[in-house]
Amino acid sequence: MNLATLISVDSIIAEAEPADKWELLELMVDSLSTSSVVRRSGIPQEQILAAVIKREKTNNTGVGNGYAFPHARISGLKGLAVGMAFLQKPLNYESADQEPVDIVCMILAPEKNPTMALKVMAQVIRLFSNQDLRKNTLKVRDSRTIFNILLDAGASSDIPIMARDIMNAPLLDVRRNTPIFEVIQLMASKHLSAVPVADEYGNIIGHITGARLFQLGMPEFMTRLKSVSFICEFEPFEKYFYEKSNALAGDVMTTDFCAMTTVATLLEIVYALTTKNYPMIYVLDGNKLVGMIDQGTVLEQIINF
Repeated sequence: MNLATLISVDSIIAEAEPADKWELLELMVDSLSTSSVVRRSGIPQEQILAAVIKREKTNNTGVGNGYAFPHARISGLKGLAVGMAFLQKPLNYESADQEPVDIVCMILAPEKNPTMALKVMAQVIRLFSNQDLRKNTLKVRDSRTIFNILLDAGASSDIPIMARDIMNAPLLDVRRNTPIFEVIQLMASKHLSAVPVADEYGNIIGHITGARLFQLGMPEFMTRLKSVSFICEFEPFEKYFYEKSNALAGDVMTTDFCAMTTVATLLEIVYALTTKNYPMIYVLDGNKLVGMIDQGTVLEQIINF
């Protein structure tokens, strides 16, 4: 399915300069209210706006690199409705990377089949990864011209979801000589179950998991016991605090990690996270670490769309 078949000229915003993201969301819902899907569904505009705002307040939809994908699953919606805004003046969207957004794609989806919406998100990012196309489109102030650009680009949403479409930005500030207490602080602040350890060129050489850190606090003999319920006084992290606090990442990391290419499929990702029980998947472009995926990533971007 071509992206241009999901969007209309009237649902493309090319000239607006909203004061903040809330005003932008209101403008985009207003433009989407003219779409055939929304009109056929007979859902009040106020109900749609409330759903979009609720979703946005639950979790910011700014994905980084200048993109935002505000969205909501709407009960009674008879199909997928897509609208886009191209902002000549980038807008502070409080995105994860703290960068302002200039391409915003709003997706209204039925309660069922949210995967189709994720495919639209993936195709928008792939389409505008062409920097010349992105720059030229952002200069256009006419919705019809932008619609024709999308039509000519032949952006198909009938594509498999790949690692590059759902991965989070990698953390490249953990090196062999990073003190372990800094790694723990990083993992805690970012709510990570694992972090990669990279060399000076950005190539992953190992990783550190939460399970590995817990193991450091346990005497070796306890790992062979079937139960420790009979031990009441032992403090499991006492050994760590006294003996391991000066360790470096290179001393603690393991090389048993899961790496995939940017075109790994969603099925491969879910298989590695569940059947193989990897806490994190590291996405590589060649040898360079370019992204990370854990169970939370999949839950948030796909199951909890």
